[in-house]
Amino acid sequence: MACKNWDATEIFSEFVSKVSPQENLKDEIDFAKARDMIISLSIEDCGKCDVYIDDIVPICVDITNNVDRIVAAPCTVIHAIAHKGSGATYLPRDDMIAEDKCDAEGAPALVKTCLGWILNTRSLSVNLPIHKYIAWDLDLKNLINRNSISHTELNSLIRKLENVIVILKIMEHYMNNLYDFENLIILLSAMLANTD
Repeated sequence: MACKNWDATEIFSEFVSKVSPQENLKDEIDFAKARDMIISLSIEDCGKCDVYIDDIVPICVDITNNVDRIVAAPCTVIHAIAHKGSGATYLPRDDMIAEDKCDAEGAPALVKTCLGWILNTRSLSVNLPIHKYIAWDLDLKNLINRNSISHTELNSLIRKLENVIVILKIMEHYMNNLYDFENLIILLSAMLANTD
């Protein structure tokens, strides 16, 4: 995507056609004003991609043909790496691109659910989907009012809070007691298993 000489209309994967069209918001929805940065960042006018396991998250400023490029780049790179072929030099493999995922999640959009969070680039906000908020809030309230917790419930609680830490990094400081408690349970379980 950083290559200024790449023409996404000439070099692209056939999988680009599987991606849904861009999802736009109404023009009357205002853009949030970003706060001043306390550090200097280089200008990235071509967009970027982040990869998390099997999810590719491209983002760009909607100028020139950037939107077409963030659709074409992931599909083209994956296709180039995992293309089908024949002959002695090729290993049999699938295309590595999930067509249903291209259709369901690939469309460029100003509001997108990404790794379980709703990212809104128009309002500059990150939100937990309401169904997750309701479920997690209920789980936390139930656990706070109890005197005991199972290892499975503790593990689930820690994983939920780790999701929040991705957004609110300072919360990491408050996780130490939970991590220590989880490690103690694991240690005691191992010791009990060895005495049998």
